[in-house]
Amino acid sequence: MPLSFPNVYLNTRGRIETLPSDILDSIRNAARPPDGATGLTEIQVQLRDALYLVRHSPDEGAFEVVPWREQGQVYSDIRRSYPERFSNAERLARQLNRTWNMPAPPASLTFSESQNARYHFNTQPANIRDLLPVRINSCSFQVEAGSFACSEEHLTCPITLDIPTNGVFVKVSSQSDICCLFDKEAFLNLVCQGLEHPLSREPICMGMIVRKSECFFNTERDKFTLK
Repeated sequence: MPLSFPNVYLNTRGRIETLPSDILDSIRNAARPPDGATGLTEIQVQLRDALYLVRHSPDEGAFEVVPWREQGQVYSDIRRSYPERFSNAERLARQLNRTWNMPAPPASLTFSESQNARYHFNTQPANIRDLLPVRINSCSFQVEAGSFACSEEHLTCPITLDIPTNGVFVKVSSQSDICCLFDKEAFLNLVCQGLEHPLSREPICMGMIVRKSECFFNTERDKFTLK
């Protein structure tokens, strides 16, 4: 049974506003693993009549939220029919993480964050800025169904929320050994805009971009990691 909040306030565009702290605490407590347990945990949360998947990752110390999809559904169909659900997923994730002072999941940056990201990008040496797209293109590959020993959720790009046709592995932060599959064009667009890494909020650097041959799906950690 999902954790249900049928009476949360929605604005005139169907978007959630700031949720009460007791609701956020209830979701966090339900999503966190029991004491002593490790690994990814997931719960269903219902806000009004819409279902969401809330995932807590102890390794990254953050909550992720995506609209719930039934078997056989693809996110692009949900996005076309219910675009507000993606906005609400981003807002819920941001509130779950920000109150805990954790990095927010992929979401639109505020103006000041965007300006700061562009400053970091534009103050890098010109040759590094020019080489980042080259590195991304050289490390990209065609994503083929069944080529990885993992479920589809691990192949979902954090930006597009779909499985990419052409993907690239990127470390979740400069010091991490955990990798995430991104849509190549979506990640290139971030770089071209001078934006920060959508997960760690660090300036994107060459060392974050990983070749397919350098990464594998670690079944013990249930994540892509460096070899």
